[in-house]
Amino acid sequence: MLSAGETALRNADGSTLALATLSGATARASAAKRKPGATVALRRPAKVKGKLVAWACPATISGGATPPPCSARVSLRKSATLRLPASMAGKVRVVVIRVGR
Repeated sequence: MLSAGETALRNADGSTLALATLSGATARASAAKRKPGATVALRRPAKVKGKLVAWACPATISGGATPPPCSARVSLRKSATLRLPASMAGKVRVVVIRVGR
């Protein structure tokens, strides 16, 4: 689960697949308009091999309710950014998988 600061995302063997940082809906001083909502910045450690895919979902789901939507899947090369849906609030679960294994 991801709440604040930089978090190492590990696989079942304990190897770090990516490092994630959650940022709020802060506006940058630029002419381009940004979409509102939180983002998750992902970066790949240098020694990780293979194709990585990542997405984010809410960590808590109330009982009996349909789960809210997850973010779109992104391919993780050096770095990537997940744009979280506006309906996603609270803690976030980020999933990183190695494709083709």
